[in-house]
Amino acid sequence: MKLAKKIEIIFFFFILDILITGCLEDNILTILDFEINNSADLLLYLEGNGDYFNSLEAPAVLNSNTVYYSLGTSLVIDIRTPEEYQNGHIRHAINISHDNLFEYLKNISTDYSYSKIIIVSSTGQAAAYYTCLLRLYGFNNVYFMNYGMASWNIDFAEPWISALNNSSYLNFFTNFTTQKPDYTRLPSISFSQENLNVEEKLDERIALLMNIPFDDTRHSNLNSTCCIDFDTFMRTEFDNPNSYLICFGDDGLYYYGSQGNQLNPGHPRGTVLYKAIPPYFELRCDKYLQTIPAEKTIYLYSYNGQLSAAAVAYLRELGYEAKSILFGGNTMFYSRMSDPTYDWLIRWAFIPSDIPNFPYEIE
Repeated sequence: MKLAKKIEIIFFFFILDILITGCLEDNILTILDFEINNSADLLLYLEGNGDYFNSLEAPAVLNSNTVYYSLGTSLVIDIRTPEEYQNGHIRHAINISHDNLFEYLKNISTDYSYSKIIIVSSTGQAAAYYTCLLRLYGFNNVYFMNYGMASWNIDFAEPWISALNNSSYLNFFTNFTTQKPDYTRLPSISFSQENLNVEEKLDERIALLMNIPFDDTRHSNLNSTCCIDFDTFMRTEFDNPNSYLICFGDDGLYYYGSQGNQLNPGHPRGTVLYKAIPPYFELRCDKYLQTIPAEKTIYLYSYNGQLSAAAVAYLRELGYEAKSILFGGNTMFYSRMSDPTYDWLIRWAFIPSDIPNFPYEIE
């Protein structure tokens, strides 16, 4: 009871501060009567303690060149399967499964001298998801390697290369804008006990989400807890009224050519744009987070699937049922992503010829 009262007081002064500083838009005032629940408790805590996800620190990604030249001072953790690890891994990398990673880092957090802890997966998307969760918990020196092992050596690039595609569903695309819906309540989250403080809630929630598998290697016939491939989404979920599709990027990803030019449609019809890049950070509570419908399944795509994977980790932490569309724009419209004349997007395109082919070890 005292905890609930304390949260209400904190929330009151939080809203008061927003109103005084002018950060809250007038139309957000319609949501101020919602009940303080576990999701709001976590949201206020996260935004009051660095707000990692909505900061310049996110998504905490390093390219393979940076990883290679920092191996002497960094701990590299490979979260692929033991078989994948044994078939080739970065020198001195240790193999830890995603469901053991959280406890491992908590146990060594006061007994290591590494400047960086670098999470490596097959394509970078699973690593982006787990890295975001670990950052939300407070592991501020955790990063993930861009494009995963696929960016280390061409021998590991098949999952990415086979995903590069121009979808057959482009005829469902448009350049017309779908507006964000009205503000709504945050999702409801249940915990093992009712009297947990917010740090204990965060710990329990992170542990739960770290245990969920994130399969970042498949590009077809996948619909799992945290991710889905694009064609499967279009085939099974696109017309589902309980689906909510988000383009998590910017205008350059959402549109193609001039806005409204139907000769070059940019996004699946009905897609809502939430701007991820600075200075927008539209998933903040004083921006548009609460326009995301809590009762629907949220599907997000980004440039290459890594930013959307991090967003899924953040949204699931707050109780949303969210899934990342694997490989993002690279599997939806690769010719557009890799077009050298469209230099805004090519920086997020997977280019096989750019792979440096660093050495690796086999067990």
